[in-house]
Amino acid sequence: MYHTSPNPITEINKDGLYDDGLFFASKPYVMTGAIDFVTYEIDVDSLEVANVWNLDEASKTISDFASFFSIDEDLATEILMENDNIASYTEDFEDEWITQKFQLRAAKELGFNAVWLRDEQGAALLVSMQQNLSLIKLV
Repeated sequence: MYHTSPNPITEINKDGLYDDGLFFASKPYVMTGAIDFVTYEIDVDSLEVANVWNLDEASKTISDFASFFSIDEDLATEILMENDNIASYTEDFEDEWITQKFQLRAAKELGFNAVWLRDEQGAALLVSMQQNLSLIKLV
């Protein structure tokens, strides 16, 4: 799985758009406007990976997500499991990014360090990098 970055990654900011998460895809794709970029790879076998449809037991994250968007916990669960879409209720595409952050939080609550989910590019892997920076290798 591959991640591209406009700059070399030397540290992970735990307060980023996806907390400490980085996205990886089966093929490198560039989401930066930078002319030059750096490509990293990670071995999926080195990770404990959750699937979004198994996040329904992450009760604290579900509660936090429901509170954040002022929705009930049943709807929050359906959205986190990708059976519904938050933008249908808020009409703000950027709320999808917030949802992905909460999906990673839910996976971590359940003892995983990554989660399979869907984004605008298709299937993607969102990996918590705080303890896993040493797992990525420059391509």
